[in-house]
Amino acid sequence: MAPKKSEEVAFPRGGASVLTPLEHRQISIKAAQDLFKAPGKSVSSSEKRKDQSNDEPSAKRHKALKKKAVVPSKPEKKKKTPAAVIDHLSAKDLAPRTNLTGCITKIKELELIVALPSHITGVVPITEISGPISAAVERAANDNGNDDGDSDEEDDGIPDLKKLFFVGQFVQCHVLRTLGADGLEAKKKLQVELSLRPELINQHVPKVDLTLGTALTASVESAEDHGYILSLGIRDVTGFCKLEEAKNYITEYNREEPLVPGQIVQCVVTKSATDDQRAINVSLNHDRVAAGVAKDPVSKIQSIVPGMMVTGQVNSIQPKGLKVTFMGLYDATIESDQIPGGKPFDYTVGQQITFRVLFVFIDTLRKVVGGTMLPHLLQLTSAKNYIGDQYPRGTLLENVKIERILRNKGVYLSLEGVEGVVSFASIGNLSDERVEAITETSEKYHVGSTHKARVISYNPIDDILSVTLKPSIVNQKYGNINEINVGDIVEATVERIGKAGLSLKLSAGISALVPPMHYADAPLQHPELKFKAGSTVRGRVLVIDPVGSRLLVTLKQSLMDSTLPIISNWEDVKPGMITHGIIKTLRPAGAIVRYYNGMSAFVPASQMTEARVSSLDSVFRVGQTVKTYIHEVNKDRNKIIASMTTVTKAKKEEKEARRKEEAENKKEIEKKYAVGSVVNVKIKAIKEIQLNIELENGMHGRIHITEAFTDASQVVDRKSPLAQFKTGQTYQAKILGIRNSKGYNYLPITHSESVNPVVECSFRLDGKSMVKELRTVKVGKKYLSFVRAIHKKHLEIFVSPSMFGVIRQQFTSSDPEKANNFQKEYRVGQMIPVEAILADKGKYPEFIVNDPAIPRVKKIQDVTVGLVGLGVIQRVDRSSGVFVQMNNGVNGRVHRLDLVDQFVENPLANLKEGTVVRYAVVGVNKSKKIIDLSLRSCRTNPDAVPEGANKEINSVADVVAGEVLMGYVSNIANSGVFVSLGRSVNARVKIAFLSDEFVKDWQSLYKAGQLVKCKILSVDVENNQIEGALNKGHVEGTGALKKKKATQQESKEDEDVEMPDISSDDDDDNSDEEMQNVADVDEDMEDAVQNMDSDDDSDDEDIAKAPALSLGKGFDWTGTVIDTKEDEEEESESEESEDEDESSNKSKKKGVKQVEDKTAELSTSAPQSAADYERMIVGSPNSSFVWINYMAYQLQLSEIEKAREIGERALATINFREEQEKMNVWVAMFNLENTYGSDESLDAIFKRACVFCEPEKMYVRLAEIYERSEKYDKAEQLLQETVKKFSQEPKFWIQLGLFYLKRGNVEGARELLQRSLKVLPKHHHVETISKFAQMEFKHGEPERGRTIFEGLLGSYPKRIDIWNVYVDMEIKAGDQQVIRRLFERLTSMKVSSKKMKFFFKKWLQYEKDHGTEEDTERVKEKALQYVNSSQSQ
Repeated sequence: MAPKKSEEVAFPRGGASVLTPLEHRQISIKAAQDLFKAPGKSVSSSEKRKDQSNDEPSAKRHKALKKKAVVPSKPEKKKKTPAAVIDHLSAKDLAPRTNLTGCITKIKELELIVALPSHITGVVPITEISGPISAAVERAANDNGNDDGDSDEEDDGIPDLKKLFFVGQFVQCHVLRTLGADGLEAKKKLQVELSLRPELINQHVPKVDLTLGTALTASVESAEDHGYILSLGIRDVTGFCKLEEAKNYITEYNREEPLVPGQIVQCVVTKSATDDQRAINVSLNHDRVAAGVAKDPVSKIQSIVPGMMVTGQVNSIQPKGLKVTFMGLYDATIESDQIPGGKPFDYTVGQQITFRVLFVFIDTLRKVVGGTMLPHLLQLTSAKNYIGDQYPRGTLLENVKIERILRNKGVYLSLEGVEGVVSFASIGNLSDERVEAITETSEKYHVGSTHKARVISYNPIDDILSVTLKPSIVNQKYGNINEINVGDIVEATVERIGKAGLSLKLSAGISALVPPMHYADAPLQHPELKFKAGSTVRGRVLVIDPVGSRLLVTLKQSLMDSTLPIISNWEDVKPGMITHGIIKTLRPAGAIVRYYNGMSAFVPASQMTEARVSSLDSVFRVGQTVKTYIHEVNKDRNKIIASMTTVTKAKKEEKEARRKEEAENKKEIEKKYAVGSVVNVKIKAIKEIQLNIELENGMHGRIHITEAFTDASQVVDRKSPLAQFKTGQTYQAKILGIRNSKGYNYLPITHSESVNPVVECSFRLDGKSMVKELRTVKVGKKYLSFVRAIHKKHLEIFVSPSMFGVIRQQFTSSDPEKANNFQKEYRVGQMIPVEAILADKGKYPEFIVNDPAIPRVKKIQDVTVGLVGLGVIQRVDRSSGVFVQMNNGVNGRVHRLDLVDQFVENPLANLKEGTVVRYAVVGVNKSKKIIDLSLRSCRTNPDAVPEGANKEINSVADVVAGEVLMGYVSNIANSGVFVSLGRSVNARVKIAFLSDEFVKDWQSLYKAGQLVKCKILSVDVENNQIEGALNKGHVEGTGALKKKKATQQESKEDEDVEMPDISSDDDDDNSDEEMQNVADVDEDMEDAVQNMDSDDDSDDEDIAKAPALSLGKGFDWTGTVIDTKEDEEEESESEESEDEDESSNKSKKKGVKQVEDKTAELSTSAPQSAADYERMIVGSPNSSFVWINYMAYQLQLSEIEKAREIGERALATINFREEQEKMNVWVAMFNLENTYGSDESLDAIFKRACVFCEPEKMYVRLAEIYERSEKYDKAEQLLQETVKKFSQEPKFWIQLGLFYLKRGNVEGARELLQRSLKVLPKHHHVETISKFAQMEFKHGEPERGRTIFEGLLGSYPKRIDIWNVYVDMEIKAGDQQVIRRLFERLTSMKVSSKKMKFFFKKWLQYEKDHGTEEDTERVKEKALQYVNSSQSQ
């Protein structure tokens, strides 16, 4: 039937000529080339009819071409232009009936995995290989369906594909269909189903085109005496290969086994076929097949098959590849992927090239021939460097660079530092998000950009790695199943649960299955409730299937926790070993126990239990984990016999053998490793303060850092002394003894088996060991020390394994900057040469760094004027100055005028407690233990005095009348203002000289501590009196008008007031009193030192006697913190008021001259002996202050019992009406017993106190003492007891909640609030909740406090007091947006005008302090709006 006209118009091009060689083949086959050279030759009508009858497709093609030739037109020529476009081959565009060259990459039982061009993967079912193989499969299927057990034929089974093919074999394939192209499997990767049948690949090749050099695919039909008969799939012709031509293939590629029927081979025609020839000669010799070139033109384009090598001529060159013409008639395209180096522009138009046909697709619409010029495909061998072996699936590529972009297809990448390896990432593998398009101008994926990638696969056809840039795959833990070993513990994500088991996903491409019996140790009735999709589980790998990239995993905890060796292959299993297994099958004769990787053993019933049982099912179950003993291993028979009952016997035997071995080792140790012997040791590990060693007998030991060196010259790096030793090196060491690693004491060699023995050794072979040599230290002696620990205020150091001490912060360096940052200057294990400065019995010794610039201040007698050193600021007092600790028990005071060289308004602003400063001693009163210090540069470093420094005034004689000096206001009295010019020099300014103008409230002009300029009016050196002026008229010399009457009156009053003596004696008395407020003991450091645990050392002597104390008023005996800023301010205010009262009394006594009372010193100076205290007690028997200081005095002398007796006397002496005084003594007794007593003695005192005083107060005070002494467990226990005993009082619940929040136990505090609301009366609920919310703001989470307040206000919206507290808490939190929103809510409420006025004032004040002028105006506007709206209503 003739085609329609529309079909003829749409028919594609067939060649450059109207006539085809097929029309002339009947004339002469030998003249075919000549006819091709003359394509315009006419053909007779009789020949046309003959051709039409013999070859109908040729006639159709001729007719179509003839019509094209008759009606030529320009538009048709333009239509040919798109045919020259070279497009990339993809799986989506691949159509059925396409023939391609492929390479086998994987051989499975029932299919072959074939790599195709352009990163396409194909699958060849076993039924699509050849006819004989399909028949064998059909027979096997029929035999299995009708299996009567009588078939003895060996060839009835399914053929083994691994014997018929090999990985890397090139095959010609025919596309049957594409999987996933119908949309039903869209989520799966597109795959192509292929066939290797020669009758499909060669179906359109006529016998006439079987010319010399033509390469064909064939299947073995039969084996004959002289060769093999091959099926070519071509009608009326077969191939014959002589044995000589097949020998090479059999030897190199078929394991020297003869070819079998159905086997696919590649052959080449060695002699052209004739018309009457039924069989043609072919060769299987690989070299001849690879070198065969089809030189003779074929009769039609359908005769072109993949694998054929031809010669062609370059027609055009494009960026995507070459367009060539071969055999003079046919067009082909060669993509740039198939060109060596990917560079098509290295070729020229008209150049002759040889290429191999890679794929052919021909139908009524298209005729596409693709070629390749890659060397390994031309030679039909694998790539020179098989990249798939170097970069297996899952390999992580840290740095790949984009070299070329294939528009909307993907990108080509190169590996950093590797030449000749090309990788390709498709557009779907660029990102986890969908990438719509990829072009040369893409921002993220452009040429030259670098990325991280992971290998997906390797295509041996293109010789290109397929990679992915998806972060979800690149960042996975497991990229390749080969990275996982049997027995590994892995984490996986649950995908689904089914009948076969639990499906898990470890990473992309690696999945796992958990059989139902491996869900847990006990059977699960509803496993779907435990294993949810998306959840993470941990399991142990049982079996690895590298081919399917699948794992079998167990979730049994017994197997995951097992430490016994596993059996995963025959090399692992050995008789006598004990291992865990799973009961696979239970039989009357015994059980099959399954191990790892499919290994199993048989356990006879007699070896499963020692007791006789009726049925094994009653004792054991399938899936149970059991411990087995391997009895017998027979590899030849693949048989393992195991036992369960022998495990217990084996354990007993192993234990007995171990006991004997230990006894023998004990004897050996006693002989060879005696104390004092020198042995060889090997360093196993290097720690910060010790070397872990191993002796020759396998015992472990250590060499302490103090035992590693004899002097400092042996240390190479002082920062890391032990770094000069190397792991694995062997040294000689002396044995010091065996140390108990738990008790940290030394034991005899013969008693080391009952403990964890650690052999203590030393590198001091000749000298004495530091363990025995150094038990005490001598003051002034130098030692070699090593840092043990670094604390906030001091260093802990080792001077020997059993002796360690401390270096205070100020003694770590002579540079104050380094001393303040000593934590960064030192590290654990660092060597420090030190000198001992304190070695009191019962205390840890103290040292200083061996630096001559650091003064050796051990006691106040060592202090001299002019001494320069470093000290730590202990307290900063606004009125008294700064108190500096020079050493333990030695403290000095820095006056405000001695803080800086150039006076500033607040010289204390940059001074903080705990800071190290450089001081200079400017005064010492050893009898009163008063030391005056200066921080001024002119004292600490006279060579670096800054310009503009204020004059230093040490006495009245240093002041000259008429000069203007800077000073600080020290006191404001009724008689005037006193200005401090020096540490012991003050000037009085009368009221008349305070201001040029008359001011009624003149006392408000100045405040204590204010920096002022003072004009010196007169100086009386004899009486130590200075008169000054502060008004501008005198200070600046400008003069001012004064009201005469007021001035005369003020002058008259001033004449009657005597100028007080401003000598240094009074100041010393004040200083003495202030110095009593400074605690001589650094409590933080003492607590840290006392809590040192000698975990690295051993038998320290117990301290039998309590350490002596140097206690002042700062030692807390009242149960409350005394040295707080609030108390100091209150004290200073009370003192100022007292001074004012005294001054007013003096001013009333006009004309009466004051007489100095010389006996006043007796009452103001501190008692110096017990007799002094006894006299004070007689005068003030009810003063708890005297009694408590008397107790502190006794504790300074280490007289603890006397201190207790004094406390008992105080309780018996103080009048019973003085409840507060008695309670102070009780609290002092609590402090004494807490510090120096036992838990029993403290408990006894506490119970007595609760009888005589209010129990509530006693509980609170004792809890505060516990908390301050950092006994947090006891404090918590006592507070919990308090809330049980006084459960109806909210303050105790609040105190316990505050304790929890300060300790960071936020959840405990919140649970406590819920408990309290269940116990407390309802009228206490609001108060309690409000307090807990405030505590959350201060010590917990502000957001939680905010939530509590909101809930409380939701129940009580009209409680203005709660709103007020809430606002205050938010203001302290400092979030301006939250604060302003809160004020907005408050001012929008309907409350009384009085309350609203209060809120607006509070808001306005906040905006003035923290906001801008605009914010302030906005508040005023809102207030005005509220007033207007209120008036209108």
